[in-house]
Amino acid sequence: MKLARSDDDGLVRAGASWLRSVQNATGGFGETCASYDIQRRRPGTSTPSQTAWALIGLLVDCAHEDDPAIELAVEYLLDSQNASGNRG
Repeated sequence: MKLARSDDDGLVRAGASWLRSVQNATGGFGETCASYDIQRRRPGTSTPSQTAWALIGLLVDCAHEDDPAIELAVEYLLDSQNASGNRG
């Protein structure tokens, strides 16, 4: 399935590129609350919620169908839940 894009394709690609650059080694994404104090991203422990938001951003960039960043993020989310689907 191909998502429709606007004239801002370059911005979408730039955003997805930035997300790839800040992905944690775990495959997830995270930052600390200090990011808000200094108005700049402060890396932090991966969390399922921040990983899900980042994954949505990566999925918008359909130019990379076999994107390892997407695969790593999905693996992180799957590994972060228990059998009932809760965080485990």
